[in-house]
Amino acid sequence: MEEEKSLADYGFIFDLDGTLLDDIELARKLPYLALEEMGYDINHPHDPNLERKILNILGENGTNFIIFRIFMKIAKFFGVPWYHRLKFIKKCNIVYKREITNCPLFPGAAKAVQEIIKRRGQVGILTTSSMLEIKDRFQNRENLLDPFENNILGRDMVKKMKPNPAGIIHLAKKWNIPLKNIVMIGDMKNDIQAGKAVGCTTIGVLSGFSSREELEKEQADFILPDVSHLISILPQIITQISNKK
Repeated sequence: MEEEKSLADYGFIFDLDGTLLDDIELARKLPYLALEEMGYDINHPHDPNLERKILNILGENGTNFIIFRIFMKIAKFFGVPWYHRLKFIKKCNIVYKREITNCPLFPGAAKAVQEIIKRRGQVGILTTSSMLEIKDRFQNRENLLDPFENNILGRDMVKKMKPNPAGIIHLAKKWNIPLKNIVMIGDMKNDIQAGKAVGCTTIGVLSGFSSREELEKEQADFILPDVSHLISILPQIITQISNKK
């Protein structure tokens, strides 16, 4: 049967936040939690437009300097006085590290990964988070990362971050799999751009930081609600890869 086709010649690389790890709700409420713990009176309804801006800002990811700039923007959005903004950033970091350990994988994510492994496909993670940040996210539940073994690359494990495809190239070489047989799955434009840069099949998921319009603009080959739908389109993915020159 087509759906049971071996995946031994294929590699699947996943982004982490917003793709495998469901931390989107935490991202939405993080500034509110931090401000409340700082003693600010946050009693107005959450503004969807403001929360969309927060997701867009957080979705930029990057180095510590970029993250610092991102949270300075967020502080400005919330009207935090300039003399409290460093305190706000520190409080966001404290709250995030505390709460991220409670964020689950998206429903069906582990099952999709296990199904790929069952069919002898390779799986890896390529994220703009550092290896220490990944460790923080999964403290006391490291077993959730076991299926990926030593195929996890944080930003401190590659010379250049996404959208540069360095991490994809590294894993493809490690697995001895041609780049055209690699599938890059993520929720951000950087994920799609990195995959397309080296001829991979790209899959955008709507569970994270980007909208359908944003992923369509990057011309993702497939757009799914979340990674749990990945297995159902494996025949189409394999067909598309087979048709590549």
